[in-house]
Amino acid sequence: MAIAYPATLPCPLIDGFASEAVAFVVRSPYEAGNSRQRRSNKILPHLFSIEWMMDQATYGDWLKWMNAHGWAWFELSIPSAMAGAKKLQLMPHTVRLTSDLSTSLVASSKGYYWRISAVIECIPGQDAIGPNGPASAMDDWIVAHTPGNPSFPDWYVAGRPGTPAIDIVTSIHPY
Repeated sequence: MAIAYPATLPCPLIDGFASEAVAFVVRSPYEAGNSRQRRSNKILPHLFSIEWMMDQATYGDWLKWMNAHGWAWFELSIPSAMAGAKKLQLMPHTVRLTSDLSTSLVASSKGYYWRISAVIECIPGQDAIGPNGPASAMDDWIVAHTPGNPSFPDWYVAGRPGTPAIDIVTSIHPY
């Protein structure tokens, strides 16, 4: 499961929020004829340009949390097409940072504030994996056996490398 973004840390700014759907098209050029083109993903990952604004006191805690968890999958409430479809302004999504953090110091009459910008990745529509994205999947391995002895109709759940399971067989079909 993805770790939740702490409620004690500032939310990202909505003003200036931008999104890009990445097609991940792979092209194979040929000397004669048209290039072959295909998509490497069936679901378009979305990249969001996102910014946070926080005071000096909060910046250290925020940076410590981001260094520990920001480049792994974590849950963050952001605007999205899925949120709009559910008539919500924000919705928790499983995201991760995909860029370096760009910071600038902003002076105001109340003191100094940090403006931090980054790019996050979200893979929407992963309902088959989990309600909020790919990080909602279980940590267990599913062993598929061999072509001569496939696991269908049963799935063999093998646990994690640190704590392997003892041959747990889960039937997914009644036959």
